[in-house]
Amino acid sequence: MTEAGNGYLYFGSLQSGCVYKQNPKTSQTWAIYCIPSWGANNQNQSIYSLDNDKRGNVYAIYQGSTDNNTIILKITPGGAGQTSDKIQAIQLQGWARSIGLAVNEDGSTIFANGTSMAQYNQANTNTLLQVDSPTWGTPEAPTAVTPKATEIAAIGTTPWLTGIGLVDKGGDKGDRVYIVTSRCEVMCLD
Repeated sequence: MTEAGNGYLYFGSLQSGCVYKQNPKTSQTWAIYCIPSWGANNQNQSIYSLDNDKRGNVYAIYQGSTDNNTIILKITPGGAGQTSDKIQAIQLQGWARSIGLAVNEDGSTIFANGTSMAQYNQANTNTLLQVDSPTWGTPEAPTAVTPKATEIAAIGTTPWLTGIGLVDKGGDKGDRVYIVTSRCEVMCLD
């Protein structure tokens, strides 16, 4: 869950593949976007992570699968109602199983994680992905982007990257990306 610049709360669903918006004062909730694909082998397109930038925009990441690679939404919040937000999208072509998302201060750099299609059947989420200056399309026709990919080396068993956090957004120490693995390890990338 994250709070947008307009004070509304945004959250995603692992079950429905929808992004929801809620007015915290009235608890009224709207589904503002639901992905139409259920994915290969009935794997639903879950939303595991959301983040925001300092301009008040909200970002949500769809896990992705072999038939519909990772999709990231950029939501420019509107007011009350189901259709007041502007929704844009990019697709991380060739990547899936993405469950971590972090966005820098102004939304010009997006960090995600994933598994390449070449490793889809052999590896869990094992790569940090970085997209600089994304060009946004629509949810119906997301702009395909090729992220900078850094595979995280394993010590012992294959890593399984879970969460990503960007600390000190726009602060005096510079952006730092923290990655959490399934073995509760935390790594920092400057």
